[in-house]
Amino acid sequence: MRVVGAGSCFESRKYHVADSKAWDFVCQIVTELEIKISQLDYENYVIKGQDQKENNYTIGIKPIAEQVEVIIDVAGKKARLFGFNNNVKSVEIFFGKFEKLLEIYEQGKICPNCQANIAKEVKFCPECGTPQ
Repeated sequence: MRVVGAGSCFESRKYHVADSKAWDFVCQIVTELEIKISQLDYENYVIKGQDQKENNYTIGIKPIAEQVEVIIDVAGKKARLFGFNNNVKSVEIFFGKFEKLLEIYEQGKICPNCQANIAKEVKFCPECGTPQ
């Protein structure tokens, strides 16, 4: 579901993945996008922060039965009455990265130490040697 307004975009998507793994993906993406975290709630799976363009992010994970709902809300520094820069691109970038990580995860796994993509059956990461 996507809701777009003047200067903001809210979207949620559902995935078949463990909530802890989805949270790992979210944290990795927040780091990649250089979002400066202002609030981090591990217990409720919520991150709030701001990017370099001063867009405000609220990102959350909500476990639902055998799925998780990934929710992102990106709002500009202030609402725009004229013009319609609605941050849809920021949301699409986030979900593109999330879905790429999910695809990699389903085909293999990601080393928790160096984030390398590795085969599911390996006992040690071939990149950094971390036990799997």
